[in-house]
Amino acid sequence: MSEAATFLRDVPKDVPPAVGPAPGGTSHPIPQPAAALGYLGALPIVVLAVAAWLGDAGLKSFAIGTEIMLGALLLVFIGGVRWGLAMAAAPGPGFASLAVSVVPALLVWGVLTVEDRAIQLGILIAAFLALLVSDLRLTARGGAPAWYPGLRVPLTVLVVGALGASLAALLIR
Repeated sequence: MSEAATFLRDVPKDVPPAVGPAPGGTSHPIPQPAAALGYLGALPIVVLAVAAWLGDAGLKSFAIGTEIMLGALLLVFIGGVRWGLAMAAAPGPGFASLAVSVVPALLVWGVLTVEDRAIQLGILIAAFLALLVSDLRLTARGGAPAWYPGLRVPLTVLVVGALGASLAALLIR
C-alpha cells in the first residue's frame, strides 16, 4: 500500500466531539475545539475589561491599551477566517468575498493610527458587530458551517461587552 493510501486510511472519519446544540436550540453542535479555543481567545479581553474597572489609573491605562491591541488582533483573525471561507468556496473565491475578508485589517490599521482610545474602542465595537452581521448573512447563504453562528454570536457578545465595559470605564471612571 502506498504512503498516500496508508495516510488516507488512517485519517479519522468521525466528526470532532461537539459541545451540544448551539445557542437558540439549533441542531448544529459546535465542535469542541472551536468552542474551547474561541472562548479561551476571548478570555483575555474580559480579564482586561475587569482590570480597567478594578485597577488603579496605571493598570486601567495598561488594560485598555492592551485590550485595544488584542481586539484589533481578534478582528484581523476573523477577517482571516473569512478569507479561508472565501478560498474554500466553490468554484473559487469571488472578489467581493475576498474584499470583505480584508476590511477588518484595514479598519484595524485605522484604529491603530487614532490616538483617542474612546474612538478606538468605538470603532472596534462597530466593526465586530458589522462583521457579525456579515457572517450571519454568509452562513445563511451556505458560505460558512451551520454551527458557526452558534459560536460567533456569543463570542461577539462577550467581546463587544468587554470592549463596551472598557469604553465605559474610560469615560466614567
